[in-house]
Amino acid sequence: RGENSMMNTTIYHSFIGRQVIDWNQSVAASREQKPIYPKTFSFQKMVSMLTAKQRATQLSTNQLITRGFTAVAIVVTVFLLMINALANDHSSHEKGLSVPASSKTGIPFALRTKHDTAKQQNDKKTNDKNGDSSSSQALATETTKKNKKKKKPEIPFLFVHINKTGGTSLIRMLENNCEDDEYVYENWNHRSDEDGKLYRHRSFHATAHSYLDLHGPTVWEEAFTFAVVRHPLARQVSNFFFLLERCEDDPEECEGDANDRLIPFKKISTEKSTDEEKIAAFHEWMEVLYQTYPPGNRNQYLFGSKGHGNEEYLTFNATQTSWLVDQSGQNMVVDSVIKLENLSTHMSLLKDKIPCLQKAPEKMIEKNKTSKYPHYTLFAKNERTNEIMKEIYGIDYENFGYELIPKE
Repeated sequence: RGENSMMNTTIYHSFIGRQVIDWNQSVAASREQKPIYPKTFSFQKMVSMLTAKQRATQLSTNQLITRGFTAVAIVVTVFLLMINALANDHSSHEKGLSVPASSKTGIPFALRTKHDTAKQQNDKKTNDKNGDSSSSQALATETTKKNKKKKKPEIPFLFVHINKTGGTSLIRMLENNCEDDEYVYENWNHRSDEDGKLYRHRSFHATAHSYLDLHGPTVWEEAFTFAVVRHPLARQVSNFFFLLERCEDDPEECEGDANDRLIPFKKISTEKSTDEEKIAAFHEWMEVLYQTYPPGNRNQYLFGSKGHGNEEYLTFNATQTSWLVDQSGQNMVVDSVIKLENLSTHMSLLKDKIPCLQKAPEKMIEKNKTSKYPHYTLFAKNERTNEIMKEIYGIDYENFGYELIPKE
């Protein structure tokens, strides 16, 4: 009965071993029909035909499987090549481009000048040092050779010169002993993104925050950075008499709004007034300053210093600590902080870190020129002044280890 009958017959005879023609003849006789298969068709021949068909089917299946695996292998290979290409492209961008400075350091885009170009070059060298698995062997070899040679910092050292801490004498020493490429002195302007004002900065009184904005963190970290601090009361007393003498030399500079430091130069004289009068005038000045620039006032920095461009930063205030912090205002980032009282005994430290000072004398060349006035410890006997000093400069006493009431 067609192909199905043939298959059933084949299965049946595979067990009993009889010829298929016998069964077909008996069926044909009973139905008075002719045999379905010729007499010469044997069971062995049918098995042979079936085996050939199975082999053909198996061959076709094997070909399909082989082609399937081949197709999958091609897809996987193409995918891996694409991933590798993307990785190489990403690697090349990391080596050739730097992330905008403002995204990492808070440096305004307006400051992205030649200094930031130098920072990008430094960052590229840093990336090369870290290595890249996708770089060629030649590039890796070249980078290794460069790394063997010690890199000279773009700026060897940076001095954070806090006002009235003896820094002017130290700067003279640097100028007399160091070349221009060693002691770097700069003036620069920056227009604030917050208020749009143009602020004028200079190395003479630049804070750590200002230097970081100008040069970026890489230059800052590679340089030796240091500052000199002073007992807060000694600094405040020195401030008063320094400003008083300047007002006496040029009264027009201290008239009206120009006298933002509120010096009573018309009431007191550095030459004619007694020590008692000078001390009293200082205490009165402290109270006036406190009432005019109380804690939290935006101009509170005037309690201790002119702005010198640093007033554009909210991190800047009257304290010496504010000169030494980064953009966050939370971290002091200078390498060494030296007390003015111990500066001469610490000259060896500076000589070790600043080679151009090797020929400089062990002691400071000269002291700053200041007016004659009583020793600062005599100003610590006023209770109200001590309260103000503690409130305004408390963090300096704590950070630098000074006593509120100094010993005479």
